[in-house]
Amino acid sequence: MATPKSSPLLRIAALAFAAALLAAAPAAGSASRRPALYLLAATPDIYGMYGFPVTLYTTGPRRRTRLVRRIFTFAPGYMDVRPDGRGGIYVVDENGLSIIHEAHPERDDLVLAPGPNSIRRGAPVTNWAAWGYWAAWGVAAAPNHGSGAIFADSENGRPGEPAFVVVRVAGRRRSGAPRITVRGWSAYRSFFYRGPGGGPLPEIPAGARITRAGIQFGPAFQQGAGLVNASPRGLPGAAGAVARVISGPAGSRRVVSRGALVLAATPRWFAFRAPLPGHVRGWPKRIYVQNRRTGRWLTLKLPYMKIPPRLFGDWLCTIVQEPNPDGLPSPGLGNERQVAYRPRGNLYPNIRGAYKRDMYMPGVLELRSLATGRLVKIFTGQQDSEVLGVAADGRVAYRVNDRVLVARMRGRGVGPAVLAAEGPDVPEVHWIFCRGGGDIGACLPQPPSGAAAQPRDEVKHGAKASH
Repeated sequence: MATPKSSPLLRIAALAFAAALLAAAPAAGSASRRPALYLLAATPDIYGMYGFPVTLYTTGPRRRTRLVRRIFTFAPGYMDVRPDGRGGIYVVDENGLSIIHEAHPERDDLVLAPGPNSIRRGAPVTNWAAWGYWAAWGVAAAPNHGSGAIFADSENGRPGEPAFVVVRVAGRRRSGAPRITVRGWSAYRSFFYRGPGGGPLPEIPAGARITRAGIQFGPAFQQGAGLVNASPRGLPGAAGAVARVISGPAGSRRVVSRGALVLAATPRWFAFRAPLPGHVRGWPKRIYVQNRRTGRWLTLKLPYMKIPPRLFGDWLCTIVQEPNPDGLPSPGLGNERQVAYRPRGNLYPNIRGAYKRDMYMPGVLELRSLATGRLVKIFTGQQDSEVLGVAADGRVAYRVNDRVLVARMRGRGVGPAVLAAEGPDVPEVHWIFCRGGGDIGACLPQPPSGAAAQPRDEVKHGAKASH
């Protein structure tokens, strides 16, 4: 056996090895204490008769997805998902309203949340939002009342009462307090909406119009109430009580009517898009954004889009799209899942068959900072890609088909990416969060250091925008 006295070189080597182990121990410990990354997979069914499961995952060895639980085994027809920005994610389908609590993702919280007439019938929430029974629904994050889902019940037939009644479902159970209450339209003042999830079938943004009192949301057009808490003051060229006039380039003017779409509504930002005057289906590239803390408005010109943008903090994230009259295939089409539908339903949808051929998607993601105006582009080369989250330190989590990657923003692009999650159901993942809530960066891996790729122009194929 070698002793320190007889083997000084071995003693030095042993001390160095021990020091290396001690230096590595904090890093390993901090990695084990990192909050777990959770991924929510859900997609609506374009055929409306088979349905797909709504599933919650986390990551296991080698970043492979690991099943946590099924939120809904098969979501028939229409399905919608909306986070409240406070650690809750609301999922609605024909089976009811399920709330995922980021602090305890494994806990089931299924709420049967009917409207006033439905309370008497004892019926659960169904896909009424799609079939016209629910005229509108959303998530409210009121300062003094906590978060909750809000529904506009269009089946109220009581004489002398409005056709629409707002029903609020509390996000958390409170001792002695009812979970389901009938509220006034003022509940929509705290409407919270970050925009739709990506993928081939985005949800339709909420309809709205501008009035002197604020932004009228959804069926509030017919009620004269239901205002989203955003002021029209300061909107360029605004005038009139029902329709607002917006000044455009070279003195042109556009009217914002009841056809406006709410793209995002968070405590700091409110963004909407309005149709071209006289064009039922003609939507401009220009959107209007209000800083709700200062009341100031700004105007942005986004690329052609049928899939609306999404907002993470100050970052407005857009999937680049072009009109595609010739039906040319977008990059990455061959990588996407192709399965046949059958009456008993498939576990996963047919991604390749769900993207419409009238859109060309070159596989480019754009992130715009509403606070600074900075523009960052990510080139994925895959049409089925989207931004899933932006961390406070500048890391971006984005999905490319069946993988979730993380890269750090550098200049006008991003640096090298690292794998965060991979699995067969990842194409349906459109929402991610950390266990315990908070900044998404707490559970994302650190990408390798390196310079950002040189920015380049998107692939063009000669298609021209229709507006």
